[in-house]
Amino acid sequence: MKHKETPKTPIPYLSISSLIYCIIFLFLNIELWIKLISIPIVVLMFFVEIKYSYKYSYKKTIAHAYRWSIREALRTQYPDGIVYVLENVLQELNKFNITKQPYKVHRSFENGSSDYYGFPNQSNLSATIVKAKYLCEEWSKLDQIQQIQFMEGLWNQIREEDMWLDDKEIKLNKSQMAQDIYWYSYEESDHKKMSAQIRDTKDLRNSSINRSNNNIDESVW
Repeated sequence: MKHKETPKTPIPYLSISSLIYCIIFLFLNIELWIKLISIPIVVLMFFVEIKYSYKYSYKKTIAHAYRWSIREALRTQYPDGIVYVLENVLQELNKFNITKQPYKVHRSFENGSSDYYGFPNQSNLSATIVKAKYLCEEWSKLDQIQQIQFMEGLWNQIREEDMWLDDKEIKLNKSQMAQDIYWYSYEESDHKKMSAQIRDTKDLRNSSINRSNNNIDESVW
């Protein structure tokens, strides 16, 4: 399932506090020209802060969307779910031109929290997709234990790329910031829907083959 994530509207704390000081400043007994100069400065600060705060919020949202998608890929119980989520993850990374060299570092913070940050190895994600597609073809031939074992192998590969994107290193232009941000999940309902579509496609293909064979038989006779 596709989920749209909207960046939070930033609150310009610095500009608001500057505006308050400016209002107080206007009532002080000082030169008028100094008061007049302070107004455009505060207005300029407001727009500059909004611009950079929104860009920061946008990059952080991209970082979060990546992590949420990866966590969903680790949660799904089906190889077709891994294919669906990871293919869309790679599309999102490509959409925002995130092509940084892969790295993964552990960071700790003053509040006691810690986590992994960096950029994923997209070749590893692509290789995982290839393996998951192969597993999709063999899925019905495997017993439950084998299915779990093969899925665990895929999950282990995905865990290597489980991190927050290092949003400070993400570079965006105006056209990229006009794009919507999505993260992806794959629930049981998605699997049932996908399975039904695959069955319909196979039935349609078989029906087409049968019609072709019948036409050949008729032409022979």
